[in-house]
Amino acid sequence: MNPATPPACPEVAPTSVRRAAILALCVAPLATPSAHGQDLANAPVREVREILRLGDAVDVPDWLTFAAEPRLMLDASGRLFAVPGNDPRIRALSADGQFIRYIGNRGTGPGEFSYLYRTGFAGDTLWAQDMFAARTSFFDTAGAHIRTDANTGQPEMGSGYAMKRPLADGRQLVVGPAGEAADGQRSRMAVAIGPRDGSRSDTVAFVLESTTMEIEGVGSFAHRLVAAPPIYGRLPDGSGVVVVDWGIDLPDRVTVRRYGLDGRLTTESALGFALREIPADVREAYIEEGIAMFRRTAESLPETVGRQVPANLRAAVIRGSIIPDYYPPVQSLFVTHEGRVWLRLDSAGGDDDAADEWVVVGPDGTPEFRIGAPPGVTFKAAHGDRVWGTGKTEMDIPYIVLYELAPSGG
Repeated sequence: MNPATPPACPEVAPTSVRRAAILALCVAPLATPSAHGQDLANAPVREVREILRLGDAVDVPDWLTFAAEPRLMLDASGRLFAVPGNDPRIRALSADGQFIRYIGNRGTGPGEFSYLYRTGFAGDTLWAQDMFAARTSFFDTAGAHIRTDANTGQPEMGSGYAMKRPLADGRQLVVGPAGEAADGQRSRMAVAIGPRDGSRSDTVAFVLESTTMEIEGVGSFAHRLVAAPPIYGRLPDGSGVVVVDWGIDLPDRVTVRRYGLDGRLTTESALGFALREIPADVREAYIEEGIAMFRRTAESLPETVGRQVPANLRAAVIRGSIIPDYYPPVQSLFVTHEGRVWLRLDSAGGDDDAADEWVVVGPDGTPEFRIGAPPGVTFKAAHGDRVWGTGKTEMDIPYIVLYELAPSGG
């Protein structure tokens, strides 16, 4: 495949107008398969109107009790499925946010979970995996348990693991196990599509096994400066996979690739972004926090980590981290049933308190619109002109919120 060279992105001076205008400047279609590109600066800006909020109070029903912001999924009819992190029961809600039922329960029997882990749809069948029990449970559209399958292959945790997620038509997405890595390099894992019997698979991408801070001879620490490419996501009904990629050293071009259940590329398009250098003080703050994190861990675990403090801890933090020269263009993504790819831009430049900016790419690779999330809210799923998100109140209470998309200034 020989992608066409994209046009150069013009220089843009920062303004106080929406941050997306600073980042996303131009779009270029690739030669094969074709995609109708357009200048992203010309993509219309849309706004959101809040129409429903659930769970933003101290006294709420049990089904709205969350220890953390839940994961959200939508089925093809627009029903919402909220997956909490502290309760093995999935909440099924109507398209208007009315509680319908719980799906699953705590336990060790069929359709029960000790810790609800990954969830999704394979066609119109809901599936859910237990983090500690190597099995996947399937439920019908009414929430009734259909069957529970053992996860074949390597266990989900430990060295040599492979993450397996059901897709539609008896297919699955397999990530891992980690491959061999040369000295000084991080190991990568294949992202592949294949049948659930594991007879063969087609690789669609390679992702880093770890993007956190790694101290040689000690282990990994939950410390990360930037998102590392590529990132990927399933289509909501499991009918394919989307891979979003860019060069970590020169992230001025983002490629969006879609793959079908046969592992073949169906569409490919490219977005151009202006480079944004990571300031020296941001790099230094990251390094200093990494050093402090290691020292705190060493103090709390003196018999293990405390005995393995590197002679030059600063050098070890730098060597074990991913610290590129530029901010990445994209943080995360989700895909809708209509085939739109919602890309969460890294427009804040590492500022976690800033409002998110998103660009929405249509099924043919054309950027359809840009949109900003309200401060503190992360969009999680969308259906038509409605988008669901999560946030936290000033009292740190998680809530779910529904918005309606509207034209800018409408």
